[in-house]
Amino acid sequence: MRAPRISDGFRRLGDQARDAGWSHEEYLAAVLSREVSEREASGAAARIKAARFPAHKDLEEFNFDHQPSADRNLIAHLGTGVFLSEAKNVVLLGPPGTGKTHLAVGIGIKAAKAGHRVLFDSATGWVARLQEAGSYSKDAIGYERERQNLRLLTGADVVELTLANYGKLAPRWQTRMPLRQVYVVDRANEGR
Repeated sequence: MRAPRISDGFRRLGDQARDAGWSHEEYLAAVLSREVSEREASGAAARIKAARFPAHKDLEEFNFDHQPSADRNLIAHLGTGVFLSEAKNVVLLGPPGTGKTHLAVGIGIKAAKAGHRVLFDSATGWVARLQEAGSYSKDAIGYERERQNLRLLTGADVVELTLANYGKLAPRWQTRMPLRQVYVVDRANEGR
């Protein structure tokens, strides 16, 4: 059994157990409980670091006074992470400066603390990642330059087109991108 944190505190807990008159079972339960809680905490910290958030922002710090169109109850619901277990998607739409990044990071941090792996990036960042991975080849960029009617799409374009035309997508694409339910947080742009 790998339990590296036990060696850090078993003596201190042993002293506490003797002073309080704990049974062997109570002592063992306390030692293992400490191991589990510290493992969970370090795992959450590692998942948060691996997510590459631009900054640490908690949902509880979001200022709803500056963004009155954001639905407090919906944001609180998203913070529970229920959408993850239901395999639902969350799309945050709106102009710059409306709190989308803060909300996405806050939801992501809660998900990481709940044991989910998270990777954060903006739509522009995801497009850059795809370009680096070769999704947009040099040939494709050349075709776009040569042909007036051909256009490569940005991440924002793809999201908007997908949401607007999801029902028209071929079944194989709907299988690859299962949108069972989409939460639109920016009420001002809802229905786009």
